[in-house]
Order: sequence, then C-alpha cells, then structure tokens
Amino acid sequence: MLPVYFISHAGPNQAVEESVTADFFAELGKKWTSFSEPAPTSILVISGHWEGERGVVRVRTSEENQLYYDFYNFPDFMYKLQYPSKGSPQLASRAGIPAEAETSRGVDHGVWVPFLRILPKPEIPIVQMSLAEMHGQPAEKAFEYHYKLGQALAQLREENVLIVASGTAVHNLRDLGTYIQAGGKVAPYVEPFDALLDKVVLSE
Repeated sequence: MLPVYFISHAGPNQAVEESVTADFFAELGKKWTSFSEPAPTSILVISGHWEGERGVVRVRTSEENQLYYDFYNFPDFMYKLQYPSKGSPQLASRAGIPAEAETSRGVDHGVWVPFLRILPKPEIPIVQMSLAEMHGQPAEKAFEYHYKLGQALAQLREENVLIVASGTAVHNLRDLGTYIQAGGKVAPYVEPFDALLDKVVLSE
C-alpha cells in the first residue's frame, strides 16, 4: 500500500521563496513520482484550512481544481499564481464516508502551496476533503470522529490512492509574530504538545 503523509505547508510565500522546506518538498515529489508498485492513481488531500458543517465533511467533486487564495496582505502576484491540477469525481465518490459534495470552493493554500513545490507538473488528479467543524465539542469527541474518519479512508490506500494531510502541528498566528520578535523563542505550549504528538503517533 502507498504510505500516508502529513506535511507542514508553511506560509503562502513558500510557493515562491527558496528554503530548506522548498528543497525538502522537491525531494518528496521525486519520491512520489518514483512509486511504481503501486503508482498513485490519485491524491486525497485533507487540509487543516477547510472545515465542513457540524459533524460533516465536504469533498471537492469537480473535474478541474480552481485555486482559493485564502490569505491576506501578500504581494499582488501571489493572487495570480496558478496550479492547474485535475480533480477526480470518481475518487470523491469513493471516499466511503458520509460527505457533502463541493464544487464552488477552490483548493486552498494548504494544498496548492506545497504542491507547487512537490509536483510542479500536476499530472496526478488531486481531490481535497475538509475536516468536520467541531467547535465547542469535547476534544475527545472531535478526536474520535476524525480518528474514525481516518479508519474509513484507509481502504483507499488499497486502491493506489496517496493520502496527504496538510497543516501545521501548532498554528497560532497571534502568537507567532510575538515569538518571532522575541528572537525566535518557542511558545510554552509547543514543546509539550509536540511531545504528546510524538508519543501518540510513534508509540500508541
């Protein structure tokens, strides 16, 4: 079966600026295109920047992927960048979970920014799926819902679908500027959360 990836996509400027992350994404793309046994027939991307309705996920079902420029106060040229990838209505209908179809919202920067670096020539169809909106719900309920969602999606790996989760382990733009100005110090909640994440993913 194909592996599952979590990528930390960084900011929109990652699409155009050279960096260690950009280099890593380029190498990752070479790995993906080298898969031959099996080769990916399509890619399912779950972005942390899209939530469906309460307790419901949404899936893009369009043949073509328009872009959604869901960021503000960047140079004008950033809003003209293109990534003309194909969708896959067939994959969207195969998810095997209760989901609502989406045709108007484009793929957000959690998808196209890293993919511009990973697969500059988008030859593999890409389908974006949302998380479910769970604000105000107990953390355990939200975790259980999305854990079961992952179990349901796992079957797609047997159909040569590459599954990619895109986001950031810790994402707090309000604090980010403060800690950058403080010389790159790390917020006190970051290390404990990272340690817990490592424990859950690697040990449990």
